[in-house]
Amino acid sequence: MLATFNGTWDWTALGTLTLAVVTGVSLAFGWGSLKQTQQQIKMGQEQLEQTQLEIELSRREVEEAHRPVLVPYQRSALSIRFCGGEIFAGGGPSATESDAQSPFHSSAFLPVENVGMGPALNVRGKFTGPQGVGTTQFPTEAIAVGSQGVVSFEN
Repeated sequence: MLATFNGTWDWTALGTLTLAVVTGVSLAFGWGSLKQTQQQIKMGQEQLEQTQLEIELSRREVEEAHRPVLVPYQRSALSIRFCGGEIFAGGGPSATESDAQSPFHSSAFLPVENVGMGPALNVRGKFTGPQGVGTTQFPTEAIAVGSQGVVSFEN
C-alpha cells in the first residue's frame, strides 16, 4: 500500500492535490483554446489568399481594360502620314521591294488604328508575305487612343 489514512488531514497534501487537478483542468481548457485559435488562424490565412487572388484578378482586369488594340486601318481615299513618309490606307499593307542588286530585301507598311483604351507604345510584330517573313526592325512611334499609325516590316 502506498498510503494509509490515520484519521488526520494533511492540508498541504490536500492543497497540492487540488492544485494538480485545477492545473490539469486549466491545461485541458488551454489546449482546446489553442486548437480553436489555430483553426481561426488557418481560416484567416485562407481568406487572405482568396482576397489576394481577387485583388490580382481585379488588377489584371483593369490592365486589360486599358490596353491598346491595334486593328488594320482601311479607309478608301485616305492616307496616313508617319515618320517614314505617307501611305495610302485603302487596301491593306503597302509593300516595297528592293532593286535587283539586293533581291532579298523588301518592306511592308501596315496602316493601323488604335481602338483600345490605352496608348500603343513600342509596337513590334511579324509579317508573312510573298517575299517571306518580315519583322519590325525598329518599333513604331506611339499611337494614341483613336489615332492611326503605321507599322513597318522588313526582311
